[in-house]
Parts: sequence; C-alpha cells; structure tokens
Amino acid sequence: MDKLFLQFGDKLNVMHTLLLEMAYCKCNYKNEALVAWLSKEDVIAHLRISNATYYNWRKNGILDPASTQGEDRYIPKQINKIVLGRKYRERHKYDK
Repeated sequence: MDKLFLQFGDKLNVMHTLLLEMAYCKCNYKNEALVAWLSKEDVIAHLRISNATYYNWRKNGILDPASTQGEDRYIPKQINKIVLGRKYRERHKYDK
C-alpha cells in the first residue's frame, strides 16, 4: 500500500512540474490580472451623480473612459482615483 502511495506521489510531482513549465498564456500580459469593466451606469451609481454631472465631468476631462468602442467603459482604478482625488465622501440625507 505504501508503495502505491509513493508511486502516486511521484507521478503527481511529475505532472505538477509539467504544468508549471507549460505556458498557459501566449500573450505578453501574463502578470496582469483581469479586471472587470465599469459601464457609464455603474460609474453614475457608484459616484451617485446625475447624468448631467457625468457628461460635464466627461467634457472637462475628470472622467476619461479607458474604452469608447460602442460605449464608455472604465477601470475601477480610474474611479477610485477620482474618489480619492476629489476627497469624495458618502452623502448624508438630512431630514427636515
């Protein structure tokens, strides 16, 4: 029984080594993680701004989409930069 486990372990080590040596991606961006895109609606909801503010910020260069093929797409890092740069904080609703 112990001999079978040792053989299995050896085979597993060989397979592990082969998998590590295989290139899983042929592109040049092996070290970059995949990031989900944010749409215009996602950005408006996240920043809690109106459509008019969105278009004004876009016109003034505050919002700069990473991709405009068909529709505006943003990377979350861009939106976080805006939030931190504008010292954006959560809005409070005051009861009158």
